[in-house]
Amino acid sequence: NEGTYTTSITFVDLNSDDANDAVAFYRLKNDDTSAIYMSVLIKQHSKWIASEAVKGQGNDVLEFSYGDMDYDSVSEIIVGWNMFDSKDNNTLSVYTVSSQKSKAVVKENDSLIYTKMSVTDISGEGRKEILLLKNTYNDEDSPANATVYIFEDGKLSPISSLSIVPSVTEYKTLQTQTLDNKNIFFRDGVVESYSMITE
Repeated sequence: NEGTYTTSITFVDLNSDDANDAVAFYRLKNDDTSAIYMSVLIKQHSKWIASEAVKGQGNDVLEFSYGDMDYDSVSEIIVGWNMFDSKDNNTLSVYTVSSQKSKAVVKENDSLIYTKMSVTDISGEGRKEILLLKNTYNDEDSPANATVYIFEDGKLSPISSLSIVPSVTEYKTLQTQTLDNKNIFFRDGVVESYSMITE
C-alpha cells in the first residue's frame, strides 16, 4: 500500500460530523481466491453501523485516499486497486457512502485504468480532484498523459490533460504543491536506460 494511509483499517471523518468513521480492507479466511474486500463503518452517536462487503477490483490495495469531490460535505473514497502486480494497469475506483437506517451503503460510482495517482485540490476551488498519470510506453498508439478529473453526477470527468514523456517505464513518485499561488505537480520515473527523470 502506498500513500498517506497505509494500514488495513483507517479512521477518517467521512461525513463531516467530527466523529471518525472507519474504512477496512481485508481478505476472507476461507476464500481460496486472491480477492480483497472493503467495508465502511460509520459512527452514529455511540454506535457503529457497517456496510456490506465490497469486493475489490484487483488482488490488493495499492493506494487509498478520500475527500469531498462534489461539494456535498461527504467524502468520497478513492481506492487504487493493484491488478496482479502490473506496473501500468491499476484500477482506480471512486465510492460514495451514505447512511440508510441501520447500515452504511457503499456504492462504486466509476473506475478508470491508471499508472499513478494523486488526490488533491489542484484547481484551488476547495474540492478534491484526481490527477492520474497513464504510462503507455509499451503501447505506441496511446500516448502517455497526465489528466485531472473531477467527480460530478456520479462520474469522473476529465477537465485537463497534457502529454508527458512516454519513455518512462516506471513511476517512482508523484507530488503536488502550491508555488506562487499556482498548483503544480512533478513526478520522478525510470526511463528505459534505467536512469531517473523528473518532469
